[in-house]
Amino acid sequence: MLIFSIFGLLSCANDDTGESKAAYEIQLQEQLEAITNLSSSGNCHEDTDCDYLAYGSKACGGPKGYVVFSTAIDVDLLKEMIEDYTKLEEEYNIKFNIFSKVIF
Repeated sequence: MLIFSIFGLLSCANDDTGESKAAYEIQLQEQLEAITNLSSSGNCHEDTDCDYLAYGSKACGGPKGYVVFSTAIDVDLLKEMIEDYTKLEEEYNIKFNIFSKVIF
């Protein structure tokens, strides 16, 4: 059981950083898939069996979204994975001048 709020991002990065940027994006995608797999590996039978954590780093601040999970999984491992993902996304946002898209 997983809920993700995903916001559009734009990049101002130069073309010469494309390979490095792609490597970051692949690593972020792989880490997010691992988080999704772990968080969805348990079942919640009652509200008290579930919890949620914020994940990711929006360029304008705050989390990218939230992951809901069963407390029967390895929660410490999930927290560590989310922390690693969030740090990598913060680094990505800074390195490639990522900013949140504002729609009026």
